[in-house]
Amino acid sequence: MAKFTSSGKCRSCGQLVGKAQMTNHLKSCLKRTTPSASGLSETRSYHLVAEAPYSPYWLHLQPGLKFSYEYDFGSTTNLSFRVVAELPGLPKKRSFALFARNEPPLIPCGQCSKPATQVCAEHVYEDAGWLCDACAAEHECGEDMLMPIINSPRTGVCGYVGPSQEP
Repeated sequence: MAKFTSSGKCRSCGQLVGKAQMTNHLKSCLKRTTPSASGLSETRSYHLVAEAPYSPYWLHLQPGLKFSYEYDFGSTTNLSFRVVAELPGLPKKRSFALFARNEPPLIPCGQCSKPATQVCAEHVYEDAGWLCDACAAEHECGEDMLMPIINSPRTGVCGYVGPSQEP
């Protein structure tokens, strides 16, 4: 799949910010928008970036000290996490906070360059596997191998079709 530049929406201020600039934006934005210490738990927490290698999908989050991620153990999706800052505790009664998430990437159809809407599980790692509806109808692998493109690093993996709704 081709390389993409992506942007995401800051959940604190609503600004659309590029992936490379999001960490610095959140450092300054969260200073302005974080509640007073009385509204926070005393537990330490961290600002993490989660990314899927070779993928346009990413997010910034603030998990509490207990953090786990479960995925389809038959078809592993590799995610990398890196701590970019230590933060005051989470707002009370919350187990995590989503700071930012990539906007759905605009992926061109590998056949005609219109926006892709489906991906072929057999050809997910090739440009030709990303298809618009018209090209998908003609694709050699057939309808059974096609899945919708959703805003997730699991797109095209082992029959994963969602949800792509964020918490």
